[in-house]
Amino acid sequence: MSERKLKKYLKRALPPIIGNKTLTPVVLTHSKGFGLWDQVTTQVELEIRWWCKSSRTTQQSYTWLKQNIAQQIERIGNLHLYVWLGTCDLTIYDSKFISLSTEQNIIQQITDIYQEIVEFLKSYPGCKITFLEIPPYSIIDFNSYKKHDNPSSFKNQEKQLIKNVQELNNNIRYINST
Repeated sequence: MSERKLKKYLKRALPPIIGNKTLTPVVLTHSKGFGLWDQVTTQVELEIRWWCKSSRTTQQSYTWLKQNIAQQIERIGNLHLYVWLGTCDLTIYDSKFISLSTEQNIIQQITDIYQEIVEFLKSYPGCKITFLEIPPYSIIDFNSYKKHDNPSSFKNQEKQLIKNVQELNNNIRYINST
């Protein structure tokens, strides 16, 4: 599909949604959620709640969720939680540039926290959960955009990042299928 056709397709109006809303959609994420939130335009999209916080790790997000979900459910009703976390664990941000995390077994750590979130949400049977895959992203492109002197020096880190994203996304597909 060409870019022109894609843009034309995206401008088409969505068909009306028939029925009653039973769950409030909520996206639990870090700063990348702000970029999507800014694109919300339709009434249906305005129903999505965004629980975003910049630079929040998966563990920090889980801790926040445990402390706040009961109050949030009381306020907005049962929810369908879309968890979109992991990039702040896979890479380190030093206020200007990013680099590959040096944390050992980071994929397993993230996956274990995802499993803990699944188990935790079982105590809220009216809620559902879906883990969103991590999109590919580039250490080189990010650091180049931020004017790093030698962004290509991150080439090996980027290769490892691509492998890590693929492995984590495979784990996400498995968790979502169970």
